[in-house]
Amino acid sequence: MVATDTHRLALKRHRLPDSDVELTNVVIPAKAINELYRALGVFEGDVLVDVAPNHVAFRCGSLRIITRLIDGRYPDYRQVIPKSYLTRLNALDGSAFLRTIERAAVFAQDEVVTGPDGGSGFAEVFGRRLDAVDPAAVGRRAADKAVRSASPRAIEPGEYEVVLEPNAVSTLVGFLAYIGFGGRALTEGRSCLSGKEGQRVADPRITIYDDALSPETIGLPFDFEGTPRRRVDLIRDGVFLDGVYDRRTAKQAGKETTGHALPPPNPEGPFPLNLFMAPGDAGLEEMVAATRRGLLVTRFHYSNIVNPVESSITGMTRDGTWLIEDGEVRHPVVNLRFTQSILEALSAVSMVGRDTELASEFFFSASRVPALKIDRFRFTSRSDH
Repeated sequence: MVATDTHRLALKRHRLPDSDVELTNVVIPAKAINELYRALGVFEGDVLVDVAPNHVAFRCGSLRIITRLIDGRYPDYRQVIPKSYLTRLNALDGSAFLRTIERAAVFAQDEVVTGPDGGSGFAEVFGRRLDAVDPAAVGRRAADKAVRSASPRAIEPGEYEVVLEPNAVSTLVGFLAYIGFGGRALTEGRSCLSGKEGQRVADPRITIYDDALSPETIGLPFDFEGTPRRRVDLIRDGVFLDGVYDRRTAKQAGKETTGHALPPPNPEGPFPLNLFMAPGDAGLEEMVAATRRGLLVTRFHYSNIVNPVESSITGMTRDGTWLIEDGEVRHPVVNLRFTQSILEALSAVSMVGRDTELASEFFFSASRVPALKIDRFRFTSRSDH
């Protein structure tokens, strides 16, 4: 079976033949593929829904499970196992292949619940194993938000204190990865962090790094040029250190690759896919209690770049936004549009949550982040969504 760009790998109920599957630039042992499918549980009575190069979806009871490889690639093995990495391994046996894929396979569930009187709620969870996903707990969390956000009241846009839950924080971090940390944008002077190495760009409470090898995220141990990945510190104690590079941008910048090449063709250059924001020591309730008048935000959506050099983005709140007054959550509010510089927001952080969650702004990456209390955040208008 030869893979092409449009090839859809057909997953059968029976095992694959005992011969290897020949792909465009690598031969993968059939044993490894069979072990992968068995690890995903598809031979344990689950109902297969769909198989494509970027996802495998199946049902376990009432739960729809989608498994992906990081970067949205699954199971396109030509992208997963580059030639250069195979050369370093000399030979790829079934067990080595399975270990690689097991690192990157992700079970994900998100729930959006629409309640009465304009209420809606959202909850999301990622895990490497099916038993790490508790669908009932995720559903309860989303349903609770839907009930509590019913009958929202309109408030005036303006500058507010905000308590951002991890899903909202992942939007800020994800867009900063895209417009700030990439080696090509940094080298060409188009990044909001160009020329700022060694300068303070955020509150000292903020530390951000990329680490695909951490057991607390879902990543591959090599990039799409076959370079081994490693931890890269990006912002430490509010000070910008450097970005991430592939071989081309590293040569342009006179540096070494950090192992962040993406699949070609890639005109945007590299950027980090497995970001972490270091936790602090505050609980969400403590952040709310410390807020005189502000907003508690579940997440953002329809977010887009306004000015990459200023790190400005815009978007809307969604699925649960509440007014906080005198340290207490008062009532739900109608969604608002924000327009905000990410670096200005991170410079106005006054509290960082002690608990972190793996959340995703983009389908091909995920960030493990805490909740944040930010003292100044700009909302420019009300949203009718």
